[in-house]
Order: sequence, then C-alpha cells, then structure tokens
Amino acid sequence: MTVTTESGLAGLQARIESEFGPRLAAQLPRLGWDAGQLASHQTDRLRILLARAIERSPFHARRLAGLDPARFGLADLARLPVMTKAQMMTSFNEVVTDRRLTRSQVEKHLQATGAEPALLAGDYVCLATGGSSGQRGVFVQTIGEYAEHAAAILRYPVAGLLAPASHPTARSSR
Repeated sequence: MTVTTESGLAGLQARIESEFGPRLAAQLPRLGWDAGQLASHQTDRLRILLARAIERSPFHARRLAGLDPARFGLADLARLPVMTKAQMMTSFNEVVTDRRLTRSQVEKHLQATGAEPALLAGDYVCLATGGSSGQRGVFVQTIGEYAEHAAAILRYPVAGLLAPASHPTARSSR
C-alpha cells in the first residue's frame, strides 16, 4: 500500500486510489467463487465483525451479550437484533468502534467540509443521508473500508470491462 503525506483533495484521492486498486484486485476472483467458498468467506467475515463490535462498541456489547462470535453462522443471522437508524443516531457515540469518535465531532466535520471532501482524524470518510426517511444519518468509514465497499460494488462492471466476452452478462451472438 502506498502512503501519501499530501494534504487536501489530492491527498485524499491518492489515499483512496492506493487502497482501491489492491482491494479491487482481491474482489475480482470472488466473482468465480462457488457457493461453499462464498459461504465460508461470509461466515469468517461475519464472525470477525461480530467480535469487533462486541469488543469495541458498548452499544453492541450490550445488544449482543451472550453471543459467541466464534460459533455464529449465517443461519443464525435472523437471531441478531435489528438496529434502526434512529437507534444508531441516538446512541452514535456508543455504536462506533473507535472510542475517539463522537456524533458531534462527525457533524462538525461534515459541516466544515464544504465543497471539498476531507478526512476526519486523518483516516475517516464521513457521509450523511439527506434524512428523507425523517431521520438524518451520519456514517463513518476508514479509507480502507470505504475502498473495500467501492471495490465490492464495482467488481462486477469492472470484470465486464476486462473480459466482456466471458462476463456473465455478455449476450450470446447466436
């Protein structure tokens, strides 16, 4: 991974690019995974996510008390309590897994950002919903998490650009 010390928009773009490329390269082979490979990966990532939430978020530690992430499987997902946007925003300071972050801090950062995006605390991408549901939401991801999300979304169209004839959406010429 390339690390840049450049600040401002150019620095942000360089950091995202350095994270995105390798993550996209890792995502592309997953398009060919069979159901077993996919389920195994999903189970592993789910267990890591649950363990991290329990360890680092007081909100999730309470909600998930008694749950053993090491034994949790995809079939158990329906047992997880739902977190609404209203609950997340009301308890934001206890939901986040980085104890340094607060809702007030994120809101101030978003307000100060203006037309040019900037990172919070040098590593966090902050996003907000418009509140069309009646509840404004703010969301925070590290640059790596943001790049992973983008790579997961874009892997399918990129695969089509790289090998259009073999892409699953390619039309038959018959």
